[in-house]
Amino acid sequence: MHNVADVLRFESNTEIFQREARRSLRDDLPYEAMCSNMCMGLAGEIGEVIDIMKKHIYQGKELDITDVIEEIGDVLWYIANFCNVNNITMDECMESNIKKLRERFPNGFTIKDANERKDKMGE
Repeated sequence: MHNVADVLRFESNTEIFQREARRSLRDDLPYEAMCSNMCMGLAGEIGEVIDIMKKHIYQGKELDITDVIEEIGDVLWYIANFCNVNNITMDECMESNIKKLRERFPNGFTIKDANERKDKMGE
């Protein structure tokens, strides 16, 4: 007999994305090389987003949201596959981040809470 929660469970968009991203992951490299490839690729794609914004803010180029979406998608691909290489889910990362930010900013963002960093006390 199946647990009701298991029967009612559906895949989130994040789970689908992470699974689909794995299809195009080069996984014939040693672990360290795969991690390095994901980190370098992530940095490069973030650089692409930064470049789009630099040209918009400092060179007066119209912001092309289609380009932004494409580059953010590439950023997410590298994040998804870094997670895949390390056998963690993006959902785990997002849940951990939400927990951390709720502790840091219990009533929403304030400069006071940002400076006090309650979640880092005692480290």
